[in-house]
Amino acid sequence: MPPSFERLLPVIRAGALDAELAALIWILAEGGLPVHVAASDPEDARAIVSGLEDLVRPVTVLPADSLEAALAITASDPALLGAVLVVADGRVTAAHWVRPALRDGAGHLREQGPAVLAVWDVRASRYEHFAWGVTPELAAVVGRKAGDFEAEHRERTGALAALALGPH
Repeated sequence: MPPSFERLLPVIRAGALDAELAALIWILAEGGLPVHVAASDPEDARAIVSGLEDLVRPVTVLPADSLEAALAITASDPALLGAVLVVADGRVTAAHWVRPALRDGAGHLREQGPAVLAVWDVRASRYEHFAWGVTPELAAVVGRKAGDFEAEHRERTGALAALALGPH
């Protein structure tokens, strides 16, 4: 792992995101997918951005409190959004992937709805992860085979989780 991944550890330790989501965003960004942080308060986004900025270039902050508000800001081409991390109170509350339109057999463009990658479950005090439902698509977007993508995601998740639990 590159040394820059260490900036993620304080963010994971603080509960602003978990190792599984951090590993996913890292792989997607490494594969060229844009990453945006949507936060109505720039201070809320600061820790997330500082944890990602060495791994993800660039991380942009959108003044929005939801995916819908982020899409409204970027209405000219929402497919360019890529991954959107919605942040409130210093934590990622939802992570989405704004998927590109697909071309059908007749050559018509068909819009796809955003895919939910993870959400913070307030009652359980943990993240619920849903990226598994679009793993083949995510793998294709970053130029990997689905099995390789899954294996790399598991490996990075385990490494980040172990390091985050280690000495501070």
